[in-house]
Amino acid sequence: MINLLPLEKINEIKKEFKFKKVVLVLNSTFFILLIFALFLFSFSQFLNYQIKKNEKEIYAKTNAFQETIEIQNKIKSFNSLLSKINNFQQSQFLISEFFEDFFTIFPNNLYLKTLILQKGENKNNPLLAVQMTGVAQDREAVYSFRNILKTKENYREVNFLPNSWFKANFPVFSVTFEVTKK
Repeated sequence: MINLLPLEKINEIKKEFKFKKVVLVLNSTFFILLIFALFLFSFSQFLNYQIKKNEKEIYAKTNAFQETIEIQNKIKSFNSLLSKINNFQQSQFLISEFFEDFFTIFPNNLYLKTLILQKGENKNNPLLAVQMTGVAQDREAVYSFRNILKTKENYREVNFLPNSWFKANFPVFSVTFEVTKK
C-alpha cells in the first residue's frame, strides 16, 4: 500500500491511534475496576447481612440457653423441695399404721382403760412410745399378750408393771413399750 499522506500527518494519525488505544485500555481498566469495586461492595454487604443474621441466631440461642438454665434451676429447687417433703413424710410415724397393726394382735379377752401415745425421737427410725392400762379376764391372757408384744419386731422394751401379775382373775395390767416404724 502506498501511503500518500505526509509524514507529519502519518505521525499524527499514529499518535491518535496510540491515544485511542491508551484511552481504550484506560476505559477498560476503569470499567474493570468499577465492576471489581461493585463486586467488593456487594460482597461486603452480603457478609454484613450474614454477620447480623448470625448475631441474631446467637442471641436467640443464648436466650434459649438462659431460659433452659432457669428451668433447670427451677426443676432442681422443686426436686429439692420434693426430697425434703419425702424425707419429712418418711420420718413421720403414722398412728393409723400403728392402730392397724396393734388391733390385729390385741386379744379379745383384754379390755383397755387408757391408751397414751407419745411421739419419740430416734435418729434412725421414728418412734412411738405407748402406755396402756386395762383389765384382762385372767392372768394367762396378760401373759399371752406379753408374748405377742415381745415377738413383734418393731415393738421394743415391752415392760409390764409387777402388779399386773398379782391377781389371777380380772387383773389390772399396765404396760409400756416403744414402736418403731417398719
